[in-house]
Amino acid sequence: MGKHKAILVEKNGDQLKYKLHDKKHSSTTTKQTAASVEDSDKSIPVLTGSSKSKNAFSKKRPGNFHTFKPLIVAIISALIIGSALGFFLLRLFVDVEGQIAGEATDHVPSAALAENNAPAAESTDVQLDSLQAHVLQAGIFSEEANAVEWADSYLAKGVPTMIWEKDDQYFILAGIAATKEEAAQLADSLKAKGSIEIYVKEWSTSTGEVRLTESEQEWILKFQEVWNNALAGWTGEQTLSAETWNELAGTAPENSETLTPLLSAIKDPDEQATQLLQMMYYYEQLKQ
Repeated sequence: MGKHKAILVEKNGDQLKYKLHDKKHSSTTTKQTAASVEDSDKSIPVLTGSSKSKNAFSKKRPGNFHTFKPLIVAIISALIIGSALGFFLLRLFVDVEGQIAGEATDHVPSAALAENNAPAAESTDVQLDSLQAHVLQAGIFSEEANAVEWADSYLAKGVPTMIWEKDDQYFILAGIAATKEEAAQLADSLKAKGSIEIYVKEWSTSTGEVRLTESEQEWILKFQEVWNNALAGWTGEQTLSAETWNELAGTAPENSETLTPLLSAIKDPDEQATQLLQMMYYYEQLKQ
């Protein structure tokens, strides 16, 4: 048995028996070897080998991802939380604004709402009748500056006038009357105030179409009637009835841009003596 020693090796939990012998005795039968091994089990040294894998000895170093992983997770979490919070606040503000708008609408009077929702008045083209009179012409100029200079000189003599631009010329008008005879009488009274050359001339507004709403048309008809009545009773000495004209202005349609200049001449004339002339002028401007 000295030359045929057996070795018991433990590998991965299994015990393996190996026999060491010389090549010369390789013909020894298996039974003898097995018997020898069994008889000497108690004296066979056991070698315990380590079964650790290579990975145990080659531990990999942690990569960059593991280093920044906490930071990346924190950033992503912050983005998600911020987006959710922003969406919540946006919905909250929208709901609050909607509620405020609703409350504001509730407090608007129904009459105002009805007015805002009312359809715009339809306008149609209307033929504008001509206003006719006799005027006192104190001068005619091709340059506005010259007309203004002469008008100022007349005013210094106590004769108020107005400048009417027509056919690229500037007319200085000092008065108005319904008939030629009445106009001549007014001219004589004005000439007596100073060395003023005044000529009586027929005057009328041009006819044409103007775009008006139905309420504006009705008011224009009233204006024509009141203006003609005032002209018929005008002597150049008295003042126009403020009550009559204020009543007419009060019946004008609200927010009418078309009638605004004419209404200004009625409510706030430059001179009482030329007020009918001013109204006549702005009446003609309705067509432009």
